[in-house]
Amino acid sequence: MKVYISPSTQEKNIGVGNYGTEEKRMNEIADIVCPLLEYNGFTVKRNRPEMTLSQIIADSDAWKPDIHVAIHSNAVGGSGAGQARGCEVYGYLIDGRVTNSQRLSEAIYKEVSAITPTSDRGVKNGVPLNLAEIVTVKATSCIVEVAFHDNMEDAIWIMNNIPRIGEAIVKGICNYFGVSFRKPSDTVDWKAKYENLVAQLKNLVKGLD
Repeated sequence: MKVYISPSTQEKNIGVGNYGTEEKRMNEIADIVCPLLEYNGFTVKRNRPEMTLSQIIADSDAWKPDIHVAIHSNAVGGSGAGQARGCEVYGYLIDGRVTNSQRLSEAIYKEVSAITPTSDRGVKNGVPLNLAEIVTVKATSCIVEVAFHDNMEDAIWIMNNIPRIGEAIVKGICNYFGVSFRKPSDTVDWKAKYENLVAQLKNLVKGLD
């Protein structure tokens, strides 16, 4: 089972308060998601912050994952900035039948919405919005909008719940594939473990040059 994880690369999307950038916070969530997926038996590939959206899609398509999951935080902007709250997930929805993208979206939404402190916004169709990671990516895909970074309460909730959000996303992916979720010991620093693995792979590549 191959999973492509695509945290936001939107470094210019700035949240309220001490949130910082959407890119930074979503990559923190991906730091939890990727090793936890591997712990549960998945093969994982992840985008890089410097990639463009077209490069991410090409990278995903070339790798041919079973699913492609983008991780974002949300914003309304304009006069509505700061007024919306909650999680929503975008998928490839078609009237009259349930797509794999809808099943994936619903599985992840169920787990993430269960831990948010407010009412949530449901599974939505990304096709009319022409969302590239929905309509262009070849793999079954979804975009998880975990909460709103332009709302102070949501932004604080995201910052204080990075591990829980990451775990919820992994639980949803496990449920989609019918895999029983396993949680490692809380004493394991999975972010450090992932960073160590990346460093080892970089050293291996250097050794092959």
